[in-house]
Amino acid sequence: MAMLVFFFSSRRRHTRCSGVSWARRCVQETGIEILPRLICAFVNREITEAEPVKTEEIQVAQYTGELDYEQMKNFAEMFIEMKGGFANRKTIDQVKYQSDFDRLCIKKGGLCLIALLNGSPSEENQKKIENLIEEMKSVKARFAQNPINFMWIDARCHSSLLKHFQLQTEYLPTAIIYSPSRKFYSNLVGIFDKDSLRLFVENALKGRIAQYPLKDQIEIDEQDLSLIHI
Repeated sequence: MAMLVFFFSSRRRHTRCSGVSWARRCVQETGIEILPRLICAFVNREITEAEPVKTEEIQVAQYTGELDYEQMKNFAEMFIEMKGGFANRKTIDQVKYQSDFDRLCIKKGGLCLIALLNGSPSEENQKKIENLIEEMKSVKARFAQNPINFMWIDARCHSSLLKHFQLQTEYLPTAIIYSPSRKFYSNLVGIFDKDSLRLFVENALKGRIAQYPLKDQIEIDEQDLSLIHI
């Protein structure tokens, strides 16, 4: 993934630089109404001489948090950490094994939204899981151009995970946002629905939610999940 970060200022002396027409056009096309403003322009693939970037491939994500150095730095770093671009799949994958977690979260970089659900195989509960995942899909689509990965885990099977996040099975369904690079997590506050998840992700991207350090590496215990719910 190729990326550039731009900081647009309203100060006149900055408008004398070369390429000002592009900058003004970018401001207009991205709907930026308030200056100064930080944006990240990126192409969701590697750029080579054989395949130069096309204008229609350029995507833009706008930073909407406060003009604070640490928050803006975290915003830019989340894009820098993303390996292989942003996932555009509409599915929400289940983490069953450590290899799944490494592939879906650790190796991708950025933030990881992990839904902690009760994976009981009963017909009633499976229907509930389908509904919860549909809620997640709508949120994932809304933040498709942001550095955050979505997945879910059967927290009844992998109950050791709950201890990492100071949670109990009574809190299910719930979600956490985890940063593999900065080793912190944040808990969802409120019910598990698309409105709460949307606000959760928005605040996480802006750095406006409580963050708790996580000293130990998250490990997914390997076990036969079909035996847990018997």
